[in-house]
Amino acid sequence: MLIELTEWSEIELGKVKPKFEEVSLAHLVYEILGNLRGDILNKKLKTNVNVSSSLNINCDRTLIGVVLTHVLENSIGYSFSEGNLNIEAERKENQVTLKIIDYGMGMVKEKVDLLNQIETKKSELWSRLKCTPCLDVIICREIMKMHGGSIQFSSQPDKGTTVYLNFSETGS
Repeated sequence: MLIELTEWSEIELGKVKPKFEEVSLAHLVYEILGNLRGDILNKKLKTNVNVSSSLNINCDRTLIGVVLTHVLENSIGYSFSEGNLNIEAERKENQVTLKIIDYGMGMVKEKVDLLNQIETKKSELWSRLKCTPCLDVIICREIMKMHGGSIQFSSQPDKGTTVYLNFSETGS
C-alpha cells in the first residue's frame, strides 16, 4: 500500500506530467502480461487477447502501464484458478475501449457502485484506504483523467468482473 500512496500523492501534488506519444495498445498489453507471467502461471489462467496490432492510442506509456498493471493484478488475483482472462479492444468514433474481463469472484452491486463513483476527495479518501484496490482505482481514475479517458466496472458475484478503460482519440 505504500507504493500506491506514493503514486497517489505524486499525482495529487501535480508532480506527474504525462508525456504523450503514439503507443501500440496490443504491444503494451502484451508487455504488461509478460511482467505478470508468474502470477498468470501460478493461477493457471488462460489469457485471450483480442487487440489489433494496428490499434494505437495517444498516451503516456508509463502511466498507462501503471493502470494496466493495477487492473490486471486485481483481475488475476480475483480470478478462479484455471480460468480465463480476456482482453479486448475496439475503436468506436473518437474513443478506444479496452475491456479486461475476468471470470472470478466478482463483486456485489454496492462494491461496483462504490468503485464507479469513487473520487479523490481527500476528506473521503482516508476512510477508503482500508481497501487497497480502492486506492488502485483512485490512481487509475486520475491517470485516465489525465488522458481524457475514464475507468468503469461491471461485475456479478461468482461470475467475474469487466473493467472498461476508455481512451479519447486525442488523449488529454
